[in-house]
Amino acid sequence: LMGLVYVWFLPSFLAKMRHLGFPGAHGWRLDGVEFIIVTVFVAKICDVGGLFVGKRYGRHKLCPHISPNKTWEGFGGGILASVGLAVYMSYTAPESVLGVMGLLPVIIFGVLMAVSSLLGDLLESAMKRDSEMKDAGGSIPGYGGMLDVADSLMVSGPVAYFFFIFMGARPAL
Repeated sequence: LMGLVYVWFLPSFLAKMRHLGFPGAHGWRLDGVEFIIVTVFVAKICDVGGLFVGKRYGRHKLCPHISPNKTWEGFGGGILASVGLAVYMSYTAPESVLGVMGLLPVIIFGVLMAVSSLLGDLLESAMKRDSEMKDAGGSIPGYGGMLDVADSLMVSGPVAYFFFIFMGARPAL
């Protein structure tokens, strides 16, 4: 049952996000692809920031029984990377979905993406530990399978979808 939820239900929010848009003064603006791109980039940069900061400064283990290489310092670096990218995207593209939200919602979005990205990663690591596997596959040498690449999006996709709904986005009719 968890496999169905994890592989089918959670990623379906990325597909649902494709049909979201912001109603505006000049009619309906379909922003679905942009919602997806922003979600993927801001969630995945958390992995990158966490890796670099954790490798350099990581001393305190986050969840050693689930993912022994994750550290609190790396998580902090991931949050900074996600928030930094979200803010950068909002300022460089003021007409984008992040640019029209304002600074505080953009920062909240970055934090939500970082936390949900980590939760997705830990959820996949817990499932691998439970099944006594090191990697979810061998399709990407040195990194694991596709689930090892997409694990952070499994939780951040639904979180982003509901965040955008809360911010006023609506499904197109």
